[in-house]
Amino acid sequence: MKLRADARASSFILRKFKRPALAVVLAFVVLVVLLWLAARWVFGG
Repeated sequence: MKLRADARASSFILRKFKRPALAVVLAFVVLVVLLWLAARWVFGG
């Protein structure tokens, strides 16, 4: 259920940004932030 909602949200984001490169950059930034937060959590800040 959650995966379907995430897919719908990501497709909405892709439609919102007509240029796919911008969407790729945005997704990359989000991924980096999530990895950074996960690393901080794993290594205790």
